[in-house]
Amino acid sequence: MRSFKVAVAAVLFAVLSTATAHAATYYVATSGNDANAGSLAAPFKTVTRASYAVKPGDTVQVRGGIYSERVMIGSKGTATARITFQPYPNEKVIFDGANVGTGNNVVTVSEAAFVTLGGFEIRNGVSIGLCSYGSHDVTLINNTVHDNFRNGIYVGAEGFGQSYNNSVDSNTVYHNVIENQAHNWNGGWATGVSLVRTNDSRVTNNTIYENDGEGVVTILAQNDLVQNNTIRDNFSVGVYVDNSRFITTNANLIYSTGLSRYFRDGMPACGFGTANEVYDSSLPSSDNTWTNNIVVNTRWGFFYGAYDNGGGLKNAVVANNTFYKSAQQMIWIAQDAHANNLFVNNVFYQNGGVNTPNIEGAGTTFKNNAWYGGIAGVAAGIGDVLLNPGFVNPGGVTAADYKLTSTSPLIGRGADVATVTNDYFGVARTSSYDIGAQEFSSASAPAPVAPSVPVNVTGSASGTTVTINWSASTGSVKNYTMYRNGVALGTTASTTWVDTGLASAATYSYAVSAIGTNGLESARSATVAVATVASAPNPGTGDVQAPTIPLPFSPAAVTTTSISLSWGKSFDNVGIAAYVLYRNGVQIARITTQSYVDTGLLSGTRYTYALEAVDGSGNTSPRASTYGTTKTAAAKRRAS
Repeated sequence: MRSFKVAVAAVLFAVLSTATAHAATYYVATSGNDANAGSLAAPFKTVTRASYAVKPGDTVQVRGGIYSERVMIGSKGTATARITFQPYPNEKVIFDGANVGTGNNVVTVSEAAFVTLGGFEIRNGVSIGLCSYGSHDVTLINNTVHDNFRNGIYVGAEGFGQSYNNSVDSNTVYHNVIENQAHNWNGGWATGVSLVRTNDSRVTNNTIYENDGEGVVTILAQNDLVQNNTIRDNFSVGVYVDNSRFITTNANLIYSTGLSRYFRDGMPACGFGTANEVYDSSLPSSDNTWTNNIVVNTRWGFFYGAYDNGGGLKNAVVANNTFYKSAQQMIWIAQDAHANNLFVNNVFYQNGGVNTPNIEGAGTTFKNNAWYGGIAGVAAGIGDVLLNPGFVNPGGVTAADYKLTSTSPLIGRGADVATVTNDYFGVARTSSYDIGAQEFSSASAPAPVAPSVPVNVTGSASGTTVTINWSASTGSVKNYTMYRNGVALGTTASTTWVDTGLASAATYSYAVSAIGTNGLESARSATVAVATVASAPNPGTGDVQAPTIPLPFSPAAVTTTSISLSWGKSFDNVGIAAYVLYRNGVQIARITTQSYVDTGLLSGTRYTYALEAVDGSGNTSPRASTYGTTKTAAAKRRAS
């Protein structure tokens, strides 16, 4: 496998939270000066300078351009007044690290708290691209991080208990770990995304590919979550759990396209790896779970290595995963002091490679697994299925390829695993579990269909604000996705979208699609072009007064799958047109009431929300922010 040495680095931290009524916005521009006041007319030159100026609840907006500075952020917000660093609306910001100095990271957030950093491109670093060090409650969201010498994104600390409740969400991470491009190291290379000495942190919804190190690594970590990521064509391992406890690896898609440039020893990366390598601290791996993942075309599907400290695979649960085609064994568990492990409801579909798993030592129970194209050998157990699983398109590299057809012999053949409440696609598992990553809701159910395409799409402009309306789609509609110039802006449950902060005298193209409750998306509507209004020659004569911030803003009630939100009324000189609600940085609703119920959520999951008020002139209030955590689902009881 590999050993990993961490470069001491500063960190970047960020999470959305409640703004204050007197929150300020500071601006940074390539043409600015750090002696300026940081206003829109007199911006700072560096993000680092802006980070010294901000107070809890403030926002830093960075104007478009390429920045060559070494970005250092040590800001501290609060749980009710987070600090946000983001690009200026509709402008592209690049942090280029080619000249930041030997050993320095491009962006580092050190000893920060309650900070959100998102929407940037971070590239060409001579060390780490985006690093959060010794920080807590930091969110790194929607960044593109590539072509850095060491890690793409690193979150960690020097000691235990210093880095916690951090989030790496919806980032694109690729072409990092240039230090290992020759693949001639014996160990010590970096990774795409690393969690090191972290607690209660999350790596979710990221796309991680073509890095010359592992896709995601946890080292000396506890209670972290790796979920809903797409991880492909990395070196050595897709997700590596090393000296870590209570790590949940759930609903990830891991695969190789056959891109040999990232092979190790002539073979693609392993899907999952776990071990106990040697560090200056020790936290022997135990109590880790791997559930609802889809792993395709890897070297091994699941690998335990007894090298270095060893210690054995202990209290591990590997449940309801789908493994397809390994170059070597589907499972490799080296001889060690294993204890109390369970492999249940997994699909092992071998197509070439070695057809018998390598299981050494006692302490591991196998049951209700599906074996096809290979032999279970010592991994055979009660409830096994030895038939073609009946996938939609085995050999494909999308999650939908590994859904079950209506005649699949895996439907209803799994064991009830109370801790696995949903499948890869978020569908609730019934008391009659299926085998594999998908729960087929009914063997007799008709093929799912998407809602109808939205029609009657119209658009209008008021200043630099565009409003799009359309007729509701037919079918079971969960929400709609709005596209501007071909790029998805977010989702909403209403049939209206308000797009603010646009350039004046510019034309934008909009289209909308409908998302069904089954997760299927319709085709996009016909596009509509809308031109914003040119700025008036004498600014200040129109309405420029923004609404007040909608406070208080907080969850009113939570269930296992929903969060009810409510907020105070905003006030404005011309009246409030709507409230715009965001979940995890993505717009989900535009409403006129002062409450909203967000449904269809995962149980036991934390969500961050932001809310802004928009008036009839398109002026937008500062954002209020909060977060809520859905309740953990109670353990299921088997039907009697």
